[in-house]
Amino acid sequence: MAADVYTLLYKERESLVRFCARTTGSPDAAEDLAQMTYLEAWRSQQQLRDQNRARQWLFGIARNMCLRWLRTQQRDRAHILVSANPEQDEEQPELEEQLADDFNLEQDLEQKELIHLLDQALALLPAETRALLVAHYVEERPISEIAGQHSITVPAAFKRLQRGRDAFRQVLTTHLSQELETYLVTPHTFTWQELRLWCPFCGTSHWKAAAPENALYFTCSRCNPDPSSAIFNTFPQGIKSYARSMTRLLQFINGYYEQRLAQKSAPCVGCGRLTPIVIEPNDHYLYMRCPACHFFQRETVASLSLSLPEARELWKTQQRIHLLPERMIEIDGRIAIVASFENLGTRARLDVILAADTYEILHLIKNYT
Repeated sequence: MAADVYTLLYKERESLVRFCARTTGSPDAAEDLAQMTYLEAWRSQQQLRDQNRARQWLFGIARNMCLRWLRTQQRDRAHILVSANPEQDEEQPELEEQLADDFNLEQDLEQKELIHLLDQALALLPAETRALLVAHYVEERPISEIAGQHSITVPAAFKRLQRGRDAFRQVLTTHLSQELETYLVTPHTFTWQELRLWCPFCGTSHWKAAAPENALYFTCSRCNPDPSSAIFNTFPQGIKSYARSMTRLLQFINGYYEQRLAQKSAPCVGCGRLTPIVIEPNDHYLYMRCPACHFFQRETVASLSLSLPEARELWKTQQRIHLLPERMIEIDGRIAIVASFENLGTRARLDVILAADTYEILHLIKNYT
């Protein structure tokens, strides 16, 4: 490896450490993994045939290093591992195991997901079962009302509803198993899985997700062609649905920054120490690097805008939205950034106006009803 190329790559060390921290979920291991990546790059320098792709090559080595580290950690903890190589995949848990007794249809699936699956499953279920499931889960009617309509007691209605849930689960895990897999998180997999969720930034590609141990990553092939990185990552607790996990993540981002942007500091999510919020005005993102535990987090103007309840509602109801090019304006004597989400077909639109110096939300303009 030419000395000047190696010097250039070493300037990527900070980005490499952040990448390792995001991939493994362990800021403590990130520094060591970055150093091991450079050592491996030096050992394998003869494999770098195109020096113009040196950065991609380096981060590819880092990704493999992080995945090996994660596998080692999983073996040490005796957890199930699914290989990143499809030809070597171990047997995944049956869907029946994923849909355990605590599986809650209305809590683990968004309503649109639930209705879509019900539409397909209803034709395979008895008429009485269909009526009970639709009344309770789609029309959201209480069990007492359902019991009265069918001239049965509440306990009897509850038992029939339970049998309907069991029948629905059986249909999902047999006839609709492939369809269900696009909704439920498949844990311990390092490969990207295409979802039914449309990317809210381009509106033309579906989200992809990967779920290594204790983490969940979201990306879009069009917005982020680098297969070794993600647009969003989160650490869901007890959530089985991709859409629910994304909703929970956006709610966290909104709640975490909403009251703290004006203060320009926030407690580190890793250790709780008060950490400065640093604005990168030219690239339209903010970041926080904890001086105590070195935990790093980063949010863009786009992700902050999408996390707003109004933007989440637009995405949920319109489904296919995209982010228009961000622009600068002056409003109320302040320089501001405008991030606009627009439906691809109806042109329903939400303009989010943020202060350029703090990213506080100054105004929201809804161009839809």
